[in-house]
This record gives sequence, structure tokens and C-alpha cells, in this order.
Amino acid sequence: MQLEFALATHVELPLRSYIIIDDERYTLLEAAKIESEHSRSYAYTARYEAPQALLKLYRFRNTVDGRQKFPLTAKPAEHLQMLIDNLAPRDAMWQMGDCIDAPEKVISYDYLTCYDALDLIAATFDTEWEIVGGVISLHKVEYYRNEPFALAYGKDK
Repeated sequence: MQLEFALATHVELPLRSYIIIDDERYTLLEAAKIESEHSRSYAYTARYEAPQALLKLYRFRNTVDGRQKFPLTAKPAEHLQMLIDNLAPRDAMWQMGDCIDAPEKVISYDYLTCYDALDLIAATFDTEWEIVGGVISLHKVEYYRNEPFALAYGKDK
């Protein structure tokens, strides 16, 4: 979400400020760009990021001892729960959503961000992930499977 606006006075847009649009929270992670033509004309460009961008800010750690390099043998739900446990102390919006059930697998985490850890978990269990309103789900992302869209190609279609 990018906001562009102009004001006659200077205002501060603090990092980590956020806006809510359609129940989705977008956060300002980089300083807004400010252009000033003179003392009464300020043009702002602020880029607000979706929730998944927040995962790139934090390191994935073992919640027991704090190590960043460690192997973990667990089911998908346990791997996902460790990710939630890494994020929850930083922001209460994170919750665990739907999760596939699969046999235990070993994942070796090696100084990853939470975003990269989530990608690794999904790749290891051959599935996908999605984030909706702070709820992280680990499953195939499919919608309208029982009611597919009719598609056609060719002239006038």
C-alpha cells in the first residue's frame, strides 16, 4: 500500500505506524520519502507493507534455548507453532491457523528470518502458506475448487 499526499506543514510518520484497510493491517517499515519545494509544501510518499513483510524483520530462534542454528524433528503443526512462538512476543496479532497433518520431518534451521523459516517449513512438507489478518496457515492455498471459474479463449471471449 503506497500513500502519496501533500501538506502545508511537516508531520512525522514514525516507523512501525500502521493503517487498517478492510481488516488488514499494513505497517510502515521504511522511512517515508519527503520532498520539500519550500517551507509550506511537503510531498510525502509512504509505503505500508502487508503482514508477511514483518516476518522478514525477525530471526527464527529455538524457543527453548535461543539458538539460531538447530535441527528440529517435528510435525508441521509443531514447526508452525514454534514460528508463532517466535512472533507472538513481538506482536500479539500472530496466531496459528489451519495446518496440514503429516509425518515428522527434520528441518535444520540455520540463521534464518521467520519469513525464510516459513518458506522452508512449507517446502519441506510440500505445501504452501498464507497469512490473513495475522493468522498463519500451512496448507495448499485453493479457493473455489468446487465452483471453478469458466474460462474461454479466442476472439470475443
